[in-house]
Order: sequence, then C-alpha cells, then structure tokens
Amino acid sequence: MRVTSTTYCRVIFLAVFFWGMGSIDAAEPVLARLCFFVSAGEVDRFESVYQTDLVPLLKNHDLNEYSEPSRAMPDSVFARLFAVQSIDDVKKKREALDKDLVWQEALKRVGTELGREKFGFTFNLYSAPDTFKEVVPAGAGEVVAAGAGTSQWQIIDEADGLPSTHVWTVFQDRSGNIWLAVGQRGGCRFDGQQFVVFTTEDGLVDNQVGAIFEDTKGDLWFTTPKGASRFDGTDFQNYTLVDGLAEFLIGKEPELVDAKLIQVILKKLDRHPRYHYLIRDQMRELTGSASLSLGQDIREEVDTIYNSLPDQPYRLSSDPAKLRIYLKDYEHLRNADPNSRKMFTLLAGIIIRLDKSDKYEDLVEMMRPFGREIQPVFEEALKEMDKKDPDLQVILMTAESLLMDMENDNG
Repeated sequence: MRVTSTTYCRVIFLAVFFWGMGSIDAAEPVLARLCFFVSAGEVDRFESVYQTDLVPLLKNHDLNEYSEPSRAMPDSVFARLFAVQSIDDVKKKREALDKDLVWQEALKRVGTELGREKFGFTFNLYSAPDTFKEVVPAGAGEVVAAGAGTSQWQIIDEADGLPSTHVWTVFQDRSGNIWLAVGQRGGCRFDGQQFVVFTTEDGLVDNQVGAIFEDTKGDLWFTTPKGASRFDGTDFQNYTLVDGLAEFLIGKEPELVDAKLIQVILKKLDRHPRYHYLIRDQMRELTGSASLSLGQDIREEVDTIYNSLPDQPYRLSSDPAKLRIYLKDYEHLRNADPNSRKMFTLLAGIIIRLDKSDKYEDLVEMMRPFGREIQPVFEEALKEMDKKDPDLQVILMTAESLLMDMENDNG
C-alpha cells in the first residue's frame, strides 16, 4: 500500500508529506520528484539538454530515475521521479544539489540556452510507504451534491496575453478585476476582456511581486523584495528602505541628523547580505551622494573579476578539489559579507587553480593589484601541493613567481 502526498496547484505542483520522518524499512521505496518549469513549447528541447547536461550530475548524487511514471503534470512542468533511502534523504539530496556549484553552473547554462535569466528546480517528497501502526476508521462523513455548475473550465496562458504561466497570487478587487502576480514579470490586471501588465517601467518598485491586496480606500498594494508599491488606479507610490530610514532620521533632533549619524547607520547596513544590489543605491538616494564614506567599496570590482572567470572551472583545473572549496567559500562570503577584502583572497585561490584555461596568464595578471593580503594563498599552494606531481607544476611555478614579485616590490 502506498500513501501519496496531496497535490496543490498554483501552476506549479509541490508535494509535502510528514517532513522529518526517519528511515523506513519497506519494500516500496520513498520517491522524490524533481521538477523544472519550462514553457510548453520548450519541453522536448529541454528533455534533450536534461539528458546530456543534467542526468550525469544527478548520478553523481546517487540519483537515478525511477521507472514508475509521475502523476499528470501541466505542460509547462518537466518532472522525473527518483528513489531515495528515506524521507530525511529527500531534504539531504536537495540541500546537496543546492550546494553543488557544478549543478548550479549547469542550470545557468541551460537557462541561457532557453533564454531564461533564472532557471530553477524543485526536489520534494512525492510518495512514501504506509508506516502507520494504528488505523482509525474515518466514518461515513457527509455527502453534499456538487450540482451541475454554471460554466466550463477555461485555460488562459501566454497566447491569451498572460505575461507568464508562473502565477503566484490571484486577487479580485472590489470592481471585479482579477489581479495576478506573475513570476518575474510584475503584476497584471484582467477585466474579463484583456490583460494590462504593470512592471517597473510603469512605476512598480520591483517586478517580483509576492502578494496583492486592496486597502479600505480601494488602493492596491503590491509587495516585493525591494519594498511595497501602492497603486491608486493611475500612479504608483513606492515605499522602500529609504522611506523607513528617512522617517527614522526625521524623528531625531535636527543637530543629530548629519553625515556622522548617517555613516553610523550605513556601516551597520554595509554588512547586510543584500547591500550590494538593493540597499546601496537607496542609501545614495537618501544621502544625495554618489560616494559614501564607508571605506573602499570593492563589490563592483569583485563582481567584475568573478564574472571574468571561465565557465566550467573544474574542467580547467589540475586541483579541482581545492578549487571547489575556494568557490564554495567565495559564494558563502559573498552572501554574508560582500565588501570583505577576503573576497580578493578567495578569488586568488580560485584563479591560480585555473591553470588549464587558455586565458590563464590574463587571469593571473588580474590578481597582481590585490596586494599582500593574497600572499597566504600562494604560500599555502607551495606548502600543501605535491611538488613532484607533473600536473601541478604550472600552479606551483605561478605561485612561486608571484611570491617573488611581492618580495621584490616590498624590497
């Protein structure tokens, strides 16, 4: 007997069933479902890419497709089933995929081929064997006739003007209009005849709308990661971090509202993981200055260097195991403390191990301005690497050369 998880539909299907249970000793396996969200016309094309680019990486995580077919899915969802050891193992496998940089790079590459800025997946519990020890009869219940209904189902998609089939929120205002939050495409209004799409170009604070609701005045509110937008039917009024911080400053004594106080606040926000792409620009808007006195801001420089790195770095390294550690540490620090100068140290550890790249010499030159703080990277390489390994000679020679140049510069 198999107990399957209930399926919820918001254009995507997710399965969640008693999360956190331990191992199950049963003949029937625990099944997890891997889903990718693609346009209906891209499914065949994606399946080919999936087989060549993603299946080998899944096998690295001991994930092999299960023969049982999945329940019917929307045309825009590509799904496959996998047998795992336990319900807990579903979560462990998903976390392992999230941390696998090779897998993430492959998803970016597939997304680029499909013309997507972002391309994600879900990996959730699909079904598990029945392990209940006690069975309680449900009873007869109450049967209520559904009736004949008043209309038929009508499917509306991009061909009808919907900007995306990834619909996260549906809301009906007091005038009867239907409002939808559609993935990364903003919000749209449907009056029964046509769709009107609202994005940042129309004044919306951000295109990633999470929720839509109506206040007592009849104004509509859109919540996004960058703040909230209020729409009165004609114009958007946006509320962001700037508004909250400005309100805080105005409440202080006038003589305290000076550059020093602002700098104190900014330095606290400077370590916020979303500072680089969200908070910094809003701080500049608040202070009216393009230059904040927070010390050197290295974020754009770091991003420029990282974006210069070649694709598929593991194939371009004679020391892929250590390269993986540096890449993982870089991603972690970029989220936790993106303006840390240790970013240069981690970049140096990555670059020096890309010895098989045809742009290796140019990449090495990019490290020279980093300063002496990257010296421990080269000392570590000379200390830990096997000097007799012929495959590591390029890395070792480069590390030794850079150390000598540093000593000469300081001498």
